[in-house]
Amino acid sequence: MVAQPNESTSNVQAEISVSPPDVITGTDGLPMLLVGKDSTPGQSDQTRLFYVDKTRITNHHFAEFLNEVRAQLTVEKGVVKHKEDIWLYLGNGQESFEQIVFAHKKFHLKDPKRGGEPIVRVTFFGARAYARHFGKQLLTEAQWLAAFKTYPNDIVAVPKTHVASGSSNKQHPHMMSTSDGPSNQEPPREDIHETGATQMGILSSEWIKAEDVVGTGAPASRVILRYALNDETKSEIRYPWEAFKDVGFRTAVEISDVSLENTGAGVVISDS
Repeated sequence: MVAQPNESTSNVQAEISVSPPDVITGTDGLPMLLVGKDSTPGQSDQTRLFYVDKTRITNHHFAEFLNEVRAQLTVEKGVVKHKEDIWLYLGNGQESFEQIVFAHKKFHLKDPKRGGEPIVRVTFFGARAYARHFGKQLLTEAQWLAAFKTYPNDIVAVPKTHVASGSSNKQHPHMMSTSDGPSNQEPPREDIHETGATQMGILSSEWIKAEDVVGTGAPASRVILRYALNDETKSEIRYPWEAFKDVGFRTAVEISDVSLENTGAGVVISDS
């Protein structure tokens, strides 16, 4: 992974012989914050240290990603797919959160002024693909909680326009519901909860990946929710092809996956 700290450092060796910088810039251009400096002594640095995106991935950055891999995608009836995996539901562009449109064989922002808002209606498949494209990964629940503990104001910073109670519940016909399995018998919904995120007191909801599910048959896709009431956080299993208007994502990179190099122009985080 190639990333660059926000502040240049002149005295850095090729190996990590000094403390890693607190802030770097990821390969996607977003700032990443160091997590784990104050972890329990005795833990391996490679286990407890990682970088996390300061913000959720934005409309602008996800649209740029889609354009970079455009040749691998199909877009039909407002659904963006990679082979059989649904990555994103574009919608009809009428809702405020539908900011990415596809026209003239390219992805565009409907309103560039909203490019900095979090991408939503992205599936677990789409979020994971973005992370892998930039040499990163989705957070585990343990990582998300550690990041929230270290940077609570960054991890649960919710823009006013992200989710609004009482907003339209009109939905793309291909949007999956959160009922058991894909079914046309029940009207699908977009909120992670039927009553709406604001009414439920949900401050933030993001895609994360489950730990140690290989070979168990359990899906790796989960959504973590931070509630205002009772200061509660919990995660729920969701199908990887589902998407919601109140769920985004951010990425992380393990410190073991990066190394420091002295390039003369500052510290560079690169593939080890």
